[in-house]
Amino acid sequence: FTLFFFFPLFLQAENYPDYDESVVIARLKSIEDPLVEYRYNSIVKGYIKSYLFWNRGKAERILGRTVLYFPLIEEYLAKRDMPEKLKYLPVVESALYPHAVSPVGAMGLWQFMPATGREYGLLINEFVDERKDPHKATQAALDYLSRQYEKYGVWALALAAYNGGSGRVSRAIKRGRSKNFWNIRRYMPRETRNYVPAYIAATYMMEYYKEHEIIPEYPPLDYQITEMIKVYANFSFYRI
Repeated sequence: FTLFFFFPLFLQAENYPDYDESVVIARLKSIEDPLVEYRYNSIVKGYIKSYLFWNRGKAERILGRTVLYFPLIEEYLAKRDMPEKLKYLPVVESALYPHAVSPVGAMGLWQFMPATGREYGLLINEFVDERKDPHKATQAALDYLSRQYEKYGVWALALAAYNGGSGRVSRAIKRGRSKNFWNIRRYMPRETRNYVPAYIAATYMMEYYKEHEIIPEYPPLDYQITEMIKVYANFSFYRI
């Protein structure tokens, strides 16, 4: 799994609302039912400003895609009695784009590598790649996250394991003699130790984008009203 958000080389000169750190910190602390400890540091700040300033256009597209993918993710989370705020994770992974492909070959909303996707029941061959299927990939991702949470009992570590693998997290726990993510993150690879901060920034953006005057760029209406149905017999593409 790979982080899908990158920092630009310059800040666009636009007339955006001022960035008040004290207000941002207060808002983070006020978020209800936090999945992780919402700490604020330079990494979190960088990711937040990336959403709010440097990549506002991308943030607008991400927010628009929520109408397509958040309802189905919320449905699967509710069925499993898992925290609803896990729906923000694919914002970090793929910018909510099911055809996203990382430089190392991770794919889909949840950015499964081929081997991990197959391990969690996704069909991947020359004709079909279920990593791009929002329904099946979401179920596989929740299986993975559930397993990591059962292992560590802390969502911050489960998220870190989702990014870097449970082996790296377990070694960091052993070296740091703690299950507090913030105490042992220095023992993790850079991408993994920045993963929870990236998630915190995505959560902030999703919860407070209106306060920063970001307007969602919604997909065409035809996409929004598309429904999934189950068929019980063969259909030709001609009939469809």
